[in-house]
Amino acid sequence: MKVTFEQLKAAFNRVLISRGVDSETADACAEMFARTTES
Repeated sequence: MKVTFEQLKAAFNRVLISRGVDSETADACAEMFARTTES
């Protein structure tokens, strides 16, 4: 199954925000997690 970078980032972002992480921090972390996962 192929997941796009944007789908992966959005999923990480959604989970982080649901766990109470600030939206700006969640976005930065989601980007970093997604970039690490795609390689």
